[in-house]
Amino acid sequence: METMYEKWLASDDRDQFISDLNISDAEKLEQLKQAMNEDCRRIRSKLYPPMEDYLDGIVKDDADQINTYKQTCLDIKTQYPKVL
Repeated sequence: METMYEKWLASDDRDQFISDLNISDAEKLEQLKQAMNEDCRRIRSKLYPPMEDYLDGIVKDDADQINTYKQTCLDIKTQYPKVL
């Protein structure tokens, strides 16, 4: 089952997608966005590398390992942005 967040993510025009929902109540719209962002967080958390990889890089003072971890996380954030 595709979530509202996944539908938003797949849409060609994300702003238009939100507008097309035609939710005039600002509070309800904010609640929907919060729910969609929860879906975003769940997806991201499944994709992030284990935090142990980052900590291992710190312990070993391995800048490449630390930077790879950070870049992977940033790439996931870019691929799965929050609904603003």
